[in-house]
Amino acid sequence: ASLSDDESTAKAFLRNFAAWARAYAPTVPDITVFEATDYQDYYKLVMSRVQYIYARCTDDVADGPLATFQTHLRRNPQFTSPTGDTRTLCVLDLEPNTTPAPAGCYTQVDANFRVALAAVGARRFRAQTLRQLLASRCTKAGLIEGSLGGMTEEWIAALDGTRLFTLLSPGEDFTNGKRCEVKIVIYHGHAVVLARGPWWRVTFVETTVLQCICRFMTDELNARSEGGAVGWHSEALASFALWAHQVERKVHRPKRATVTLFSGRRAPSPC
Repeated sequence: ASLSDDESTAKAFLRNFAAWARAYAPTVPDITVFEATDYQDYYKLVMSRVQYIYARCTDDVADGPLATFQTHLRRNPQFTSPTGDTRTLCVLDLEPNTTPAPAGCYTQVDANFRVALAAVGARRFRAQTLRQLLASRCTKAGLIEGSLGGMTEEWIAALDGTRLFTLLSPGEDFTNGKRCEVKIVIYHGHAVVLARGPWWRVTFVETTVLQCICRFMTDELNARSEGGAVGWHSEALASFALWAHQVERKVHRPKRATVTLFSGRRAPSPC
């Protein structure tokens, strides 16, 4: 959805987005109270139950079938250093790469990154939250709920109180057991997060891990720029604001199609 209007329209889009962001920001809870269902959507709630039913029909639901996926970011954002130089953030690369003026490498941040991942993995599922999320679905999802409703309470009971995942220690391998496990590997010189667990559980890990990586890189960007990342953040938010307004006005409102912004993707395990 590229911008096709005049400059004044673009500025109006940005003002609307800025006003919404200022009003919404104070309502965002502290990250320490997040649950395993934060950053999930209705699609995950549906697919997990479908996978749960499949497991009940084919295997012991606690043990399988197992699934593995990888999550990583290939993008290296640029920012302005305190001295005014343009730098490239490389904290997920094993060694400073050949990019002009690289900043950081994975060996410098490994311990902190593990702390961040472990904190995300410790988030728990809550039965009350799961029921609330299902109750807030759109009315068009009634047919889906009618098909899955008979297994929903059993599925909620199986998730209630369990943690999202366990981060394995360096060198430790997957146990292929009942819990979801995450480990960090180096693949082609880049830090990659692998997750494995029962299919119906591990489906929740993907988006949350990607969000953790993005947040970690943003914190590193801010720490290394001392204000020089303002331009990068402003550009990213402006691009999103313009994109969102255009999609709403030219796609959603005239009911031409449905557009979904995915924050993550599945990919085969490289290892």
